[in-house]
Amino acid sequence: MFERVVAESDVVITGTADCGSCTAYSVHDAIELEKVGKPAIVVTTTQFAPIAETMAQHFGLPATRRLVLPHPIGGTAPDVLERWADEAVDRALTLLRP
Repeated sequence: MFERVVAESDVVITGTADCGSCTAYSVHDAIELEKVGKPAIVVTTTQFAPIAETMAQHFGLPATRRLVLPHPIGGTAPDVLERWADEAVDRALTLLRP
């Protein structure tokens, strides 16, 4: 699957990093993608942003791009999630600029 993502994408958004193991693996995946030249953004939440930052340091890429959304994502009404996503687009694009 990793090879397919690398071959078929220009940018990868991983997530959602809104629990412990999800955060670790979302950050890990983003870093592995960055290592092969694919820009990646980790979507996390306010509750797990500090863990995402720690994991990025642990995995060796402290500058991993992180897009922080309110917590929680699970159980949040679809219209609220849509608003959060709309509000996050410009921030995501900013993260991808050199």
